[in-house]
Parts: sequence; structure tokens; C-alpha cells
Amino acid sequence: MSDFPSLVDSTDGWMYDAECRGTGFLDFFPDTMSQASAARAVAMCNRCPVQTECAQYAIINSIEYGIYGGLSPRARREIASSTTDRDRTHETETYNWYTHYKNAGRTDPVQATSKQLGISTATVYHHVRIIKFATLLQKRQK
Repeated sequence: MSDFPSLVDSTDGWMYDAECRGTGFLDFFPDTMSQASAARAVAMCNRCPVQTECAQYAIINSIEYGIYGGLSPRARREIASSTTDRDRTHETETYNWYTHYKNAGRTDPVQATSKQLGISTATVYHHVRIIKFATLLQKRQK
């Protein structure tokens, strides 16, 4: 019997296309998300062609540490809990305004949503990611 848990969906083909492949990994394991290294890691994730697969991998496997797919462990826990009956009113409202502004051709949908709702741009990004990845995860589980 192995001391290591078996990972669900451990097919790693998508990992070869990861933006972070071959880079130092310390930025992806900051002490706090407010560190500059966390911002560098998230920025790299946001450019990555396999961001969604990476985030799903971490969520499905309940990985408790590090940044995966641009998401902190806290964000991943929130997404994982969204498959239950947890209320997502605020996140959904943010996502709907963001989508409205984006579809209207606004060049600044995050800023416009932030101003509309009186929340920070970081909160807008956080809510949009939660809804985006929670939706993808729910589709995958069906």
C-alpha cells in the first residue's frame, strides 16, 4: 500500500502544454496570495493554454497547497463547494454584470463591473473565476 493518495484524472498530457513547464515552482507556493510571487504565478496562469485543465485537476484531486490554474487553495475550495447547494448570489451577480459589459464590447468589463457593484477588481476576478470553473466542473461531473 502506498503512502501517497492516488490522484484522480492523473492523465498528464495537458501538462506538456503548460506555460509554467520548466520554470521554477516556488512562485506557485507563496506563503500568502498577497506576495509578488503569487501575482507572477497567477499572471503566468492567465496566459496558459491549459489553465482550465490545471484548475480542474487541482479541484478534483483536492490539492490543498499552491496555485493551480491561477486559483488559490481557498478559491478551489469555494469552487468545489459550489457543486453543493451553497448560495452563489454575489458571485453570480458579479459574473452576470461582467458578461453584460464584455458582450457590450466594453474594453474594461472588469473595471465597469467593479464600479457597478462597488467591489474591487480583485473581487471581480475572484467571482468570475469561481463561476467559470464551478460551471466547468459541474459539466464534467455529469
